Amino acid sequence: MNDLTKIVQDGPVKWFIQSWASRIDCSTGVPCGVLRHFIHQLSQMPLHTPGLNEREAVGIAAGMWLAGKKPLVYMQNSGMLVASNDIGSLLIPCGMDIPFLVTYRGAEGETAPQHFATGAATIPLLNAYGMWHGVLAESNAETLYGECLTGMSATQKPGVILVKRGWTQSKGIAGEVSTSASVETKAPGQIVDLRQPDATLLREEALSAVWQVVPAQVGLISSTGLISRSLFARHHSQNQFYNAGGFGLTSAIGMGFAVSRPEKQIIVVEGDSSCLTNFGNLVSIGHHGPNNLVHVVIDNGAYGSCSEEPSISQSAHFVQTAALMGYQSVYQVNSAQKLSWAVTHALAERKLSLIHVNIQLGGDRNFARPLSMAQNAREFRTQMQ
Repeated sequence: MNDLTKIVQDGPVKWFIQSWASRIDCSTGVPCGVLRHFIHQLSQMPLHTPGLNEREAVGIAAGMWLAGKKPLVYMQNSGMLVASNDIGSLLIPCGMDIPFLVTYRGAEGETAPQHFATGAATIPLLNAYGMWHGVLAESNAETLYGECLTGMSATQKPGVILVKRGWTQSKGIAGEVSTSASVETKAPGQIVDLRQPDATLLREEALSAVWQVVPAQVGLISSTGLISRSLFARHHSQNQFYNAGGFGLTSAIGMGFAVSRPEKQIIVVEGDSSCLTNFGNLVSIGHHGPNNLVHVVIDNGAYGSCSEEPSISQSAHFVQTAALMGYQSVYQVNSAQKLSWAVTHALAERKLSLIHVNIQLGGDRNFARPLSMAQNAREFRTQMQ
């Protein structure tokens, strides 16, 4: 990291930053003015990948953790409540001990009424989740991050450092501004239509067509529901992470992994409804442009893992959107043969790619669930080192 004395004046902010500077190597989050000095310092790191929303940031951090990194997540407590299901259904059951730096709006002294309810719910939520938490103050600025690490080690869960407005009188240097996002005009990606007339493809056929051409050294991350359950039951291998929780975050997890480990290739396989749930992640992925990511969207036009309620995937224009957002190669397929070819070609080409797969409704629903989520996460993390 840069010389801290050039970034933050002597005082509690500097003490706190120094206490965790050697214990994280990447970060993600959503901006908050109360955290501006911290975000400024984090933006100086080689791997600082903000999310478009708090849920996406949780997914990115999970991917970073799976890549063997040590991420920190920052956000406001209102946003933490938005992402609370993802913390509870993804990070906690997977044993991802990721620290959070969270603005404590709605605490004693708050004047903005929109924060009263979320402020009152913050500590009860953390207690209900059994997560270590502490409130930052000038008196504990040097030691609190170490206490957070100890708490996470004991619980094998994320920990939260809460930051109240006005926690310190120490100020950052004049004109302190975080690094702005780079803007790059990208030409639309190439769309390759490999669909065959009258071809039919079922979910299990599509998943097998992907799995059989994925080398052991390439990671495979699959989405919540029947996609993960089918791969787990029929094609389990230690280079797979089954995102059993965090619905809609599969592509964010893949992106977090991809930007953390550019030398490792990663494939994301998710359904159309999963992709729609966090559709903005196509923008994030296209912006960062990791050329080691292959994104497979299996589209049956429905919430297939529920009761096959229709989705609005036809209105999403996945192919055109991905091409416009910065995916370099975009493939349309509807047969197992062409799907296997597209995955193989995308891996060999090593360009950010999206493969849109049209499938029919239906398929087996009686697959076992991947219940050992923490074991799966650690096996995947080890396999991908």
